[in-house]
Amino acid sequence: MTSVAATARVPHAHHDDRSFIRKYIFSTDHKIIGIQFLFVSLFFLLLGGVLAMQMRWQLAFPGQPMPGGGILPDTMAPGGVILPEYYIQLVTMHGTFMVFFAIMPLLVGVYANFLIPLKIGTHDMAFPRINMASFWLAFAAGLVMFASLFVPDGAARAGWTMYVPLSARHDYSGASLGQELWSVSIILLGLSSILGTGRRAPAGRCTCRSRPGTTTPERRSARSSGRCRSSCSACRRFWAR
Repeated sequence: MTSVAATARVPHAHHDDRSFIRKYIFSTDHKIIGIQFLFVSLFFLLLGGVLAMQMRWQLAFPGQPMPGGGILPDTMAPGGVILPEYYIQLVTMHGTFMVFFAIMPLLVGVYANFLIPLKIGTHDMAFPRINMASFWLAFAAGLVMFASLFVPDGAARAGWTMYVPLSARHDYSGASLGQELWSVSIILLGLSSILGTGRRAPAGRCTCRSRPGTTTPERRSARSSGRCRSSCSACRRFWAR
């Protein structure tokens, strides 16, 4: 009898029947998306560091063949010697990768995605599918930016701030397709940031479930005072019980 009662108190485990791709690749879980942002940020952090080391080599040993530079095409470093045009590309792309694809996703994508739902006591972001779309837009932006390094006329050469007229006139910078790809990539990244802002704002307004230790009277008070958003699915499920 005791064993039956003890067994009855054990909650029934929920079996997750999602595939690996659905669970870890195209996931709507805020923690998985935060980890995805983390790995993408670390990759571009490493890539920006590699570009920075090439810049440092040119400053320390100008005109000398760079170790491992033989793998670069002749349009960048013939015989391992960095060309002036490629050095300007290094300055531009190093700043771009570090600011837009390493620091920003690391701070906004990782910490905001992973911590905000946990801090306010909710199970996920307000719009999980938009959250997923935000990551994949950022990922696509990174691929476009990375691909701009290998176009025939080279990557953008106007600095990561892209001030005009150098960024607006291809005949000034010498980069045409690479400059256009830089602009397309930043547009995609901006859309990702806009989607990210929209998915976090509603999540922060749910006060009736703001802390796991909030008592039922406090939640009822939040509900009656109008601080609980009726559009919040978590609130509707709680008050439907």
